[in-house]
Amino acid sequence: MKYFEKIVDISTNEETIRPYAAEEIDEVEKALRLASEMEAELELKTQAKERLLQKLGITADEVELLSL
Repeated sequence: MKYFEKIVDISTNEETIRPYAAEEIDEVEKALRLASEMEAELELKTQAKERLLQKLGITADEVELLSL
């Protein structure tokens, strides 16, 4: 995938579009992978929590009450 950066000189309103360098692309793709992994991990934790609450027969609201 190609990435571009749009640069606008606010004093002249001149716009420049430049392609990302290989290192910048690597950084963007690494950040996207990390975000995707974090989202998947959060989803797994949420599902595990829901299963546990169901097993215990309590709601998330009741858990909040217990932590007061």
